[in-house]
Amino acid sequence: RERVGRGEPCLMPFSAGSQRDYLYLRPMGGGDWYLCTAMPSDLVDGSIASLSGLLMTNAVLMGCVVALAIGACFLVYTRVVRRNTRLLAEEKNRAEVAFEQAQRANLAKSEFLSRMSHEIRTPMNGIMGMTSIALDRVGDDEKVRECLEKVAVTSRHLMALINDILDMSKIESGKVEIKREPFE
Repeated sequence: RERVGRGEPCLMPFSAGSQRDYLYLRPMGGGDWYLCTAMPSDLVDGSIASLSGLLMTNAVLMGCVVALAIGACFLVYTRVVRRNTRLLAEEKNRAEVAFEQAQRANLAKSEFLSRMSHEIRTPMNGIMGMTSIALDRVGDDEKVRECLEKVAVTSRHLMALINDILDMSKIESGKVEIKREPFE
């Protein structure tokens, strides 16, 4: 009655004897006229049950689709994470190997410099010693000549060492030039 009084459509159950029906009232135009329809409750309840079943089926299907989509996203995510983890592990291994190689190369260079320092100092000390002796014996031509000959031999040895070091530096940097020519 309240809804009819406000001019709103309404649906209400009613019984006539043993039969149950629904009465649907809808106002017509702006007046007091109503479209009145009576529908058997079994038909309406069956339609509602059918529609509810359809809605439930759709809800279940949508839930399955959403679950599959979430599962697919999770699968893709786990694969990406595994791949990235594997790539990071490989990169870490490469970095560790490179670090170890760099440490070995650094140790080899330090050892090389230590040995070369000794190898260069020996002839240099000989040159300095012979020069000092020659200077002390300026009047003794034979002793000066002997010292200068030793200085010349030691200088050639020092020059050979320096050339070998420079050759090794060229080899290490990849700048060595290989020439094909006969030699003894």
